[in-house]
Amino acid sequence: MEAKLVDGIEAIVEELAPTAKSLLAGSKKNSVPENLSQNEKYVYSLLVFGEIHIDSLIENSRLLPEEVSATLMQLELCGLVRQMEGKMVVSTTG
Repeated sequence: MEAKLVDGIEAIVEELAPTAKSLLAGSKKNSVPENLSQNEKYVYSLLVFGEIHIDSLIENSRLLPEEVSATLMQLELCGLVRQMEGKMVVSTTG
């Protein structure tokens, strides 16, 4: 990384604009879809950090195991998550 001399706010904005745009694009890609139920939004939001074991998902969500399983099935039918080997679950949009 090299240092740059800036002579005003315009130079700073110009330099940071590409980074800011990519960060904003990434946050939109990982946002929770609006058309989901409350449980679906909640479980899906726990998956934005990456792959998680279903037992950890149940523990972190504080929902009943059957609620988490049904919610994951619905999210999988919507194409938002998929189950991996070893009961690992991952978001397909992140």
